[in-house]
Amino acid sequence: DLRQALSEKLAGMPNIPLRLVLHLVNDEITVAAPILRKSTVLSDMDLIYIVKSQGPDYWQAIASRENLSAEVIDVLAATRDQGTAFVLTRNERVTLTRYALDILTDLAKEN
Repeated sequence: DLRQALSEKLAGMPNIPLRLVLHLVNDEITVAAPILRKSTVLSDMDLIYIVKSQGPDYWQAIASRENLSAEVIDVLAATRDQGTAFVLTRNERVTLTRYALDILTDLAKEN
């Protein structure tokens, strides 16, 4: 509970140390989610690494971010995870790439 509260408090702060942020995002999803959704300290490379090293709950938290680069959107779409695809399509603050749209269209046809 304390780690989760700390994560929620720090998620919106722009000047927290990257090492602390990375420690929190590699914790259980209830702790990691606020940081994954809001922290501006995480770079695109950090987000891509997290997508490649964690599971769908983490991908979905990243997919709900306000700002996502085309590269991160493509990596998220490439997971072909239905839950992540749903969150990406519901995120009105991002513009999906052609690559992501193709994958999401294929997923929609399959399901």
